[in-house]
Order: sequence, then structure tokens, then C-alpha cells
Amino acid sequence: VNSTLGIIAGTLTIGTGTVANLADGVVSQLNTGIFLTVPCIFNYSITRGSRYRTGTIHYTNDGTGPEYQEIYTESKNPVGVTLDVNSSHSILYTTTVLGVDATLKYNITHF
Repeated sequence: VNSTLGIIAGTLTIGTGTVANLADGVVSQLNTGIFLTVPCIFNYSITRGSRYRTGTIHYTNDGTGPEYQEIYTESKNPVGVTLDVNSSHSILYTTTVLGVDATLKYNITHF
């Protein structure tokens, strides 16, 4: 266990938990400051008031552009957050107007 990197076993690294704030009412994509290295799995949960989502982004990039698949489950009332990954390996987001910011908790797994 490494306090900065998380759990390391051979080539497998399970990153430490980290938190990011996602502002309310963002209509043009903003960078979260989260940078992915390939290949990886981005595990996350989003809380926004009494709305919740938990999910995973499987990510790779062969130099021709990002390839990813997002799988998630959320509460009956959606959190109103859209995540995207750009060609620079950064996670971007937009949010609907709900009057409350969202909290993104995540870790990144590398193989």
C-alpha cells in the first residue's frame, strides 16, 4: 500500500480515493482536472443533494482519439451530470441547473 498511489500489486494499481467539486449549471464543458493514463478504469460516485450516481469509465486511447465506455446506475431523479473524455485524456463535465453543486468521488485503476 502506497499512501500516494494506493494499492499496488505487480502491474495493478488501484488509486487512492479523491474528491472533485462539479459546479451547478455548467453548459459548456469544463475540465475536472482529472487526467487519465491509458489503459485505465475510472470508478466514481456522484452525489448531488439527494440524487446519486455510481459508475465506471473504461478508457483507452491509441493516439487517434479517446475510446471509452461509461456504465452507471443512478437514483430515480438523475444527478444532471454529463462526463466526457477528451483527446488530451482529461475528464470534462457539464451540469444541469439544480441549485446545488455535485461531488464527484473517484479512484483510477491501472493494469
